[in-house]
Amino acid sequence: MKNIFEHINDILSNWDPLDVGEDLAQDEYQKYIPSIVKRLNNKRDLALYLECILTKELNTGYNKDNDKHRKELDRIIHEMLSF
Repeated sequence: MKNIFEHINDILSNWDPLDVGEDLAQDEYQKYIPSIVKRLNNKRDLALYLECILTKELNTGYNKDNDKHRKELDRIIHEMLSF
């Protein structure tokens, strides 16, 4: 059975917002997992943190006003909260 850290890592690796590829993605986003886990009890805080990662840390071009971006982030948050 997976623990929460493995679950979140799998979600981040499958999402792979930097498009580094499956092998690299398993390690690429691990540093964010502890902070994500701390925010799992507050959906809004989790969303803000993920937006911050996407815009300030990873510089992915994420735009919260873009429906496609917002829906993708909502899907990721839903997956994280479903553990």
